[in-house]
Amino acid sequence: RMYFDSECPHCQRMMGTLADLDRRGFAVEALQIDERPMRADGLPFPIARASPDDVKRQGISSVPFLLVGDLSAKVVYKMAGYKSVSDIFSEIASGNRGARQ
Repeated sequence: RMYFDSECPHCQRMMGTLADLDRRGFAVEALQIDERPMRADGLPFPIARASPDDVKRQGISSVPFLLVGDLSAKVVYKMAGYKSVSDIFSEIASGNRGARQ
């Protein structure tokens, strides 16, 4: 799950990363934290609005903000800032579970 702002250029770049992950068979969703209209044309995953309570609960202070769940290990990795697919896998492999903001 990625939290994003519709006008953030790093978030827009991350849409490509999410699309790549979706093509690889991972479950992907994007939650928009702002209220501006967002066009999701051509994106292969759902986009919804994040509630202010959810943003606060997750402690999001910058975007893009990514939560990656490893269901078998029951672990959630938190990643802030633009990440490529290889960056995401590298952070998971290193066991880094905290967001760098």
